[in-house]
Amino acid sequence: MCDADLVGRRLEEGELTVTLSEGFYAGETFDAEETGLFNLLRGANSYNIFGEAAIQVALRYNLLDRSAVRMVGGVPHAQVYCL
Repeated sequence: MCDADLVGRRLEEGELTVTLSEGFYAGETFDAEETGLFNLLRGANSYNIFGEAAIQVALRYNLLDRSAVRMVGGVPHAQVYCL
């Protein structure tokens, strides 16, 4: 999940480079208030989240802790694995 305005961007942080490709991140768009987004996330085994709006959605639904968020190329990012 990522903020729509980030799709297609390449982020760099030290030796780490991440491309937020359309093939992976483009697709359905959701309003942060939609319950459909929560239902989609609730059924996932892992989350790869980029962008402040996307991070805020995950925080709102208690899907991650703010301490798990790091910056990549100036963009907030979190990876969450559901065990």
